[in-house]
Amino acid sequence: MKIKCELDSHSCVLPDYIAQFIVNASIMYSNTIDSHGNPRIQPIIFINEPGKCNIAFLAKKGSMIVSDIEKNSKIALTTDITHPINPSLNTGIMIEAVSELVSSQKEVEQCFDNLQNKYSIDIVSKILGIDIILSYIKIKAFPLKIVFWKGPFFKRFICKRKKEILNKTISHL
Repeated sequence: MKIKCELDSHSCVLPDYIAQFIVNASIMYSNTIDSHGNPRIQPIIFINEPGKCNIAFLAKKGSMIVSDIEKNSKIALTTDITHPINPSLNTGIMIEAVSELVSSQKEVEQCFDNLQNKYSIDIVSKILGIDIILSYIKIKAFPLKIVFWKGPFFKRFICKRKKEILNKTISHL
């Protein structure tokens, strides 16, 4: 599976162990900062732009998450796989991103349709309700940094330019 990402002004393909989290996760946790500097965490259902690591989801207009993003566009998204017995086998990712609010009814409707394709009409309706188009706003998150963890070990994924990799390879010869 190929997912292209732009991080640190570099374009690269994510390794499968990170791409799996973006494509296969059923929920992520949206982490924002409120006006008092306190963290706010909310579970979200989401979609990713096919073949890219950009994340999109819907939030109710006037909600706390929308209010937080209006004041500070930085957002963190996390998802993990928790091992039922051994926490040293937990794995996950954290995506530090900059977000954008999109109020276009066409884009909200498109995101809603994509959510229904991913989760089913019943699940999306139970979570978001039925009056989506007029009362929701689309939030797009563009990754700045991705951190992967396995148990107690964390590693930041960095996109490297092919030219830099080629130069390093040549210098080692």
